[in-house]
Amino acid sequence: MIRFIPTLLCCIFSFTFTLSAQEANIEIVGHLQDEKRYDLIGATIRCYEADSLLVANTTTDSQGNFTLKLPAKRQTHFLRINYIGYKEMTLVVNPTNEKLIRLGDITLSTSAILMQEVTVVGSQTVSTEEKTMVYPTREQMRHAYDGYSALAALMIPGVRAQTFQSAPTYMDQDIFFCINGMEASEEEINALNPRDIKRVDFYPNGRPDYPEADVVLDYILKERDYAGAVAFNGKQQLNRPYGSGRGTAQYFQDKSEFALSVSDQYTHARNQNEDYTVTTYTFPESVVVNTTEALPSDENANDLSSYFNYIYKDKQQTFYSSLRMDRTMEEHDTWSRETFSNDTKNYTRQEKTHTLDLLPAVRMRYNRVLKNEQQVRLEWYGNRGTNHYKRWYAYRTDDETTSTYDNATDGNSWHTSFKANYSKTFKNRSSLSVEGYQDFTRTDNQNTREGAASKVFLSQGNTRLYATYNYKIKNKLSLQVRLAEQLSFSRTENSTTVEHQFIPFFQLTYTRKAHNLRIKSTFRSTQPDVSDMTIPEYKENEYMVRRGNPDLKNVWSFKNQISYTWTHGRLSIMPYIQVHGYSHIIYDKVDFIGERQIFIKQKENGKISATQQYGLNIQYDIIPQRFSVGLAGVYGHLNVSFWKNFTLDAVAAGGYTTFMYKGFSASVNCVCLSRNFDPTTAVYTTRDFRINMQAAYSVNNWNFILYAYNPFFKNAYDMVYEQSEYGYTSHISRPQVETGNIFGLTINYRFTFGNKKHKFHEEE
Repeated sequence: MIRFIPTLLCCIFSFTFTLSAQEANIEIVGHLQDEKRYDLIGATIRCYEADSLLVANTTTDSQGNFTLKLPAKRQTHFLRINYIGYKEMTLVVNPTNEKLIRLGDITLSTSAILMQEVTVVGSQTVSTEEKTMVYPTREQMRHAYDGYSALAALMIPGVRAQTFQSAPTYMDQDIFFCINGMEASEEEINALNPRDIKRVDFYPNGRPDYPEADVVLDYILKERDYAGAVAFNGKQQLNRPYGSGRGTAQYFQDKSEFALSVSDQYTHARNQNEDYTVTTYTFPESVVVNTTEALPSDENANDLSSYFNYIYKDKQQTFYSSLRMDRTMEEHDTWSRETFSNDTKNYTRQEKTHTLDLLPAVRMRYNRVLKNEQQVRLEWYGNRGTNHYKRWYAYRTDDETTSTYDNATDGNSWHTSFKANYSKTFKNRSSLSVEGYQDFTRTDNQNTREGAASKVFLSQGNTRLYATYNYKIKNKLSLQVRLAEQLSFSRTENSTTVEHQFIPFFQLTYTRKAHNLRIKSTFRSTQPDVSDMTIPEYKENEYMVRRGNPDLKNVWSFKNQISYTWTHGRLSIMPYIQVHGYSHIIYDKVDFIGERQIFIKQKENGKISATQQYGLNIQYDIIPQRFSVGLAGVYGHLNVSFWKNFTLDAVAAGGYTTFMYKGFSASVNCVCLSRNFDPTTAVYTTRDFRINMQAAYSVNNWNFILYAYNPFFKNAYDMVYEQSEYGYTSHISRPQVETGNIFGLTINYRFTFGNKKHKFHEEE
């Protein structure tokens, strides 16, 4: 018995030590592939400490995957990866407290490759020099029903994915979305099955092969183990007749994928508008004040969108084709009551509009992976559009019709574009990307006004050539320079405009463990809207008419930005400074025509304008992957030059929080603007407060969401538009019924069917 006790204690101690050692292990997993994305089987991975002491080694399996188990030590590890016929790669894994490190896809090259640095930010997040890889958990994807909701569940610092009726953004920048490296549309993101997401690759500094994108987010999907999927989505506002629905079906066969999606968004409402507008017209010998009060009006709209996609994908290439058909119908019967200071009568104005658009389109893409880390991407797009527009309004004086006016437009258009991109990664991880783009648009309108017909046409074209070089300086420092040439032209009945632009881009990025500093300078050009150039003259009232301006020029803009991201444990701090300049910015200009004794409103190009913006975002994960809170604040200073100079200082602040537990999730987002100025309309806006709340529950394949936007109050604010030089002033008091007191319900259901037969290696 006495001998048994020490033996028992030794066994218990050994067992406890073994369990502790097992619990203290660090596990490193990854996938090895070559430049053509073929799995590398039997490759050797050795792990060293301080680049000399061998800790562990392993080889890749029949699918190119490997797993390394290391003793839990908070120190730097060096992974040396070797395979016959390829140059050795070294990965530097920075110290971390996490137990699982997922390195994602690692590509070996026949050329020598410098060391790459890997930083584990959290249990599901790994950062490299160029991207952040986020691995979703099963619990997170339980709360997601499409690509956007999956992004919200991941809680990536700086990404605002739970905004109301708007696409996700990253530190006030638009996000360019891809699926498996290929550009994806909004409908395709909405149809994405969250359970298919292997990881999300987030490029906060953009990608050279997508030169026009500031931020890129790529959904990397795992191999599907089912034959097909069907999904339904319905969204309905509970207190108003606004809603939408979508049905999607997918089928997978070998390397092919077929997808069909049909969605519809409708409005059928009688709005109780409360807008109140006071407009002053100053004539040479008199002043007329027009007061307009909105009355209950009818609104009917129906937007139908559909696509059929075919995708063929293997290790080296991807072919994508999409047939689309979009149909938009809108009918408005708008009533308002008007009074004029020079007239004692009351006028009732009725305006009816009917719009019908039909847009069939075809899009094709082809991606090809070549040797020596080269890639080619080709894209062609074409559409044929028809537009039918009718407008009729009547003036009634004391319930008697005194004047009527009508006009109509029958439009036909076609558009085509072609894009080709070539990218190459060099042995020092520097890269070169060259892209050419060409498009052409033709619009023919048959206008009818008061029975008189006229024709208007518009031809537009753009030729762009990008060359982007991303140079790596000692791994941690990256210098990206992009040069572009753009030639644009537009031609109408009365004028021809040709513009040549040199478009430079500069970005300097420093990445060191949890620190990421970006200095970015961009220059871009934006075309005017076709309708602003071709719209025929029509009356707004007895003293104001609107017409198009075919002489509008492209808007030039530049943006300089310095941003910094620091992540430590659960805390992320993201300050930024941004200077945005414009040339030829488009605004509404009002002129007085003495011969006709009437005011004319049309779009014009302004002069040089600039804005300064200072922002700070803070996010803290109270419970990782479950409970996150964030704060955001912005101070902006604006100088805009139109018919006169405008100056504005504005402050915006907001907060957001997300909580998930089992099948339940909830989120709240709010923002408050002290004052705002819209450069496109030259309108000042006073206080604007928005709050969005939602609660969701997921069970099996169902997802239910209750949401509210600005509940129990109206988002009231005033707008002022004034051009005193031309004797025109407009003051609008707008309670914004359309964006207040909104309550809604969303229901999503998705199921999969069938099992795919996989061909596994014999050893498995």
